[in-house]
Amino acid sequence: MKALLVLTFLLTMLHAQILENLQTFQADFAQKIDDKERKVVTYEGKIFADKKLQKAKWSYLKPIQKDVYIQQKLVTVVEPELEQVIIRKIASDFDIFTLLKNAKKIAPNLYETTYKKYTFKLYSNGKNIEKLVYKDDFDNLVTISFSNQKYDEKINPKTFEADVPKSYDLIIE
Repeated sequence: MKALLVLTFLLTMLHAQILENLQTFQADFAQKIDDKERKVVTYEGKIFADKKLQKAKWSYLKPIQKDVYIQQKLVTVVEPELEQVIIRKIASDFDIFTLLKNAKKIAPNLYETTYKKYTFKLYSNGKNIEKLVYKDDFDNLVTISFSNQKYDEKINPKTFEADVPKSYDLIIE
C-alpha cells in the first residue's frame, strides 16, 4: 500500500516534468506483479489524479474490485468483496518536492528516482507516461502500464469521494 501511495505522488510529479503544467491525469492501467517464483498476477483498472485538489483514485476492476482514494495525508480503501473500508494516515515525512527535485532523466524516455527504499523507473515516449516499474517490500517486480491517457481534462470532484455503504466494516489504522 505504501508503494501505491508513493506511486500516485510520483506519477503526478514526474509527469509534471514530462508535460509542463499538468493539472489532471486519467488513464487505464494494468498492474503486473511478478514474484520470485515467476508467478504473475495482473490487475486492471483506472486512475484519476488531480494536482490542484491533491487527490487521486485508483479503481481496480479486474480480477477484483477495489477503490483506493488518496487525499493529502489520508487513504481510504473500499473493498466490496470483503465489505470493508480501511482508512489510514500517510506518513507525515513524505515530501513531494524532494521527490520531484531528485527525479533524474537517466536515458531517453527514462526517469528514475528513489524514495526511502523504493527505486522507481518511469518510462515515457515524451508525450505519454507508458509505465512505472519498481520492486516492492516482498521483492516482487511491479510494472504498471498506462493506456488511454488523458491530460488536463476536467475530473468531477465527486470522483474522489469514497462511496461507502453503511453496512461495511470500518477499520481505522
